[in-house]
Amino acid sequence: NRRSQLGEKVLRAAPLWLIHSFTGIEFLNLRDAGQTRQRVAGDYKRASPFIVRIAGSIPDLSSCLDRITPPTLVLWGEDDLTLKPASFPQLVAALPQARGQPIPGSGHQPHLSQPEAVNPLILQFLASQAGLPVHPYA
Repeated sequence: NRRSQLGEKVLRAAPLWLIHSFTGIEFLNLRDAGQTRQRVAGDYKRASPFIVRIAGSIPDLSSCLDRITPPTLVLWGEDDLTLKPASFPQLVAALPQARGQPIPGSGHQPHLSQPEAVNPLILQFLASQAGLPVHPYA
């Protein structure tokens, strides 16, 4: 569509410093925000400009979610501006063995903006799946 074509052109033409400036909203409270923003901006610049078409090109697989049977951890940012945070509890409910948790104060990439909240949750989930005791620091 015309909007994604425009997005591709903008991504091709945008200098790294401009992409860097737009990535800052999500990382305002992050200790190393400058470095994280620089990495994210570089990732966008290295990616194919067709990345802007991804959302419109993915088929709806929601009818298949009940067939995903492995234990699954779903984490999302409460302040996600890209996806709808209200949709994640429905996703968790549709997955037979899922548990989920919103990450307060985080946007679309909670693993980057709130690693101190995300990492322990992942470690706890993995330990529970392996039958290992959960360490207090996790």
